Amino acid sequence: MRSFLAIQLSEEIRARITDFIKSLPRTRGVKLVPAENLHITLEFLGEIDGKKQHEISLEMRRIAETVESFPLRIKGTGAFPKKHTPRVLWLGMDRQPALMALAEQVKTSVAVGDGKPFSPHLTIGRVKFEDIDLEVFLKQFFAEPSIMMGEMEVTSFSLMKSDLSYGTPIYTELERFSFTAGNK
Repeated sequence: MRSFLAIQLSEEIRARITDFIKSLPRTRGVKLVPAENLHITLEFLGEIDGKKQHEISLEMRRIAETVESFPLRIKGTGAFPKKHTPRVLWLGMDRQPALMALAEQVKTSVAVGDGKPFSPHLTIGRVKFEDIDLEVFLKQFFAEPSIMMGEMEVTSFSLMKSDLSYGTPIYTELERFSFTAGNK
């Protein structure tokens, strides 16, 4: 089963991001992430079996017991690998110490991750090819480099399953790990 660990967005933040995406000009060259699939990936796990899922769940529950909820501000636009040659379009966030610590704990506790260092971002689209409308789209996307989407309280993270289909992946939450430190 193809899976990943992620922070789910609050409905308020999801709605603001959806409104921002809808405000952008249309282009066939960019595949936008549907609202229901927006999330912050902590670690991509790839293909895991039921035994590995169980091991990861146990470890993530242990981690969640040590984490206190924290605020997270979603702001700014960017692209990988570079703004001038974008392949992935994203919204940024503060490199909040609690977020970075959580990502590090998750990464070091799973033996199946993708090996990439954590770079806090929220993917909203992928550039598939250049078309006549792409330049206009990118100009508007980058028009407000520090655009503010809002702040949310992070109280949990989730183990997600990704089913690839013809058009868009379908993400299913398998388990939510709620933070309990500071609640005792």
